[in-house]
Amino acid sequence: MYLLEKLVYNGKIQVMQSNKELLKEVQDFFSIHCGESDAISLCKDIKAECLLCDDKKAINACKVLGLKFATALNILSAMHTAGRISNDEANASLNRLEEFGWYNLELIKKIRSEING
Repeated sequence: MYLLEKLVYNGKIQVMQSNKELLKEVQDFFSIHCGESDAISLCKDIKAECLLCDDKKAINACKVLGLKFATALNILSAMHTAGRISNDEANASLNRLEEFGWYNLELIKKIRSEING
């Protein structure tokens, strides 16, 4: 069993359905993938505090809709600042994010300089 499945099975993560009308509106208006539009719709529907998202179009949709969002880089930086992960762990995570190629290298450099002082 995968970790995510285990968390759902143990009730640590709740699976929810978004409002289908709102989902269609988000998909049609922003032209984003089904997963991202579903997450945005659900976030808006349940008035979630924040959406964790790395997709540029979805981030733009959040800005238009007034939804707070956080990216993997935001979470990584916050975890390091809070002392939850070491410099070495933060740098290793940045290396992996750089390998995936999702992020602008300047953003990664900025976070790396914040981590390493």
